Amino acid sequence: MVRSDRKTVTRMVEVAKGLGLAAGDSIDRLSDAFVGEVVSVMRPPRPDRHGDSWALLVKRYVAAVDGLRENRRRRWVGRRAGCCG
Repeated sequence: MVRSDRKTVTRMVEVAKGLGLAAGDSIDRLSDAFVGEVVSVMRPPRPDRHGDSWALLVKRYVAAVDGLRENRRRRWVGRRAGCCG
């Protein structure tokens, strides 16, 4: 079972109501497809399935690899990649 905070659960209920769920509906209404719709509405938009931190990591990795290919010193590569002072 997954733990969720009050705000998340409240938002889930609001989304489900928006998709047509009513208080008196049968438990059969909560099919996998319906729950999937609720989750897809709540999921944050991430076109590449990663967030900003991942994009920064890729940028730094590319900078480091490029520096090493140019036979730069490790200290220069670290500074260019943004990971050292």
